[in-house]
Amino acid sequence: VLASTAATLDELSGGRLILGLGGSTPNLVEGWHGLEFKAPLARTRETIAICRKIWARDKSPFEGEIFRTGGVKLAFQPLREEIPIWHGAILERGLQACGEAADGWIPANIPAECIPWGSEKLAQASAGRERTPIIAPTFQLLAHEDVDAVLPMAKFGIAMYYGQASSPYAKAAAALGYAEDVAELQAAYKEGGSQQAVAAVSDRLAHSVSITGSIEDCRQRVGSLLGAGADRLIVTMPAATRAECEPVLEGSIPEQMK
Repeated sequence: VLASTAATLDELSGGRLILGLGGSTPNLVEGWHGLEFKAPLARTRETIAICRKIWARDKSPFEGEIFRTGGVKLAFQPLREEIPIWHGAILERGLQACGEAADGWIPANIPAECIPWGSEKLAQASAGRERTPIIAPTFQLLAHEDVDAVLPMAKFGIAMYYGQASSPYAKAAAALGYAEDVAELQAAYKEGGSQQAVAAVSDRLAHSVSITGSIEDCRQRVGSLLGAGADRLIVTMPAATRAECEPVLEGSIPEQMK
């Protein structure tokens, strides 16, 4: 179903689809979908292999640790047999799987220090492949002359993603130099939930996980992230309409990229 849906969307978009995958978390897999959270990296590797097999309309059997398939063939010829697959790993083992099998890396909700760290890990994991996966981290873009007016929005997201002790996002941030920041906000979350955790999120962590400030500040920040090793940036914005987004996005693009 995943491979067929991706091939259909790729055709409808004129060959513009990028399929994003990830091992997810116990909260989502078990809490939302009612499935057992087991061997997420093996499951992701096999999902990638099966999708590529189906796009190539290869009916030969697949025998994996998690999945066993055979005899399945799309009833239509995909526009592309090689739809790009980007992986959302945020921990080292996930980066290993990403480097071995994916076409791109899309980390989200972790500090900007992930870029040089991930670049090194991906280069090691993808040794022997024709190319290293594209690095395209996601950041919340909060353009405002008064940083203090928008920073709480970044802190709210961090509190929600980092609060629980089992959070892989918190674990990733701690490994990137934010162990004390994470410990403080998790203690606050345990004591008073997400609202108390928001107040405990450090400015240092909030600035690293987001792009904040005036348009000029955001433009410089985008340039520094690209200079640190990101090939592309994916941004989310708290704007209601496309018309509100476009001037902010346009203003945030460094001159050398225009």
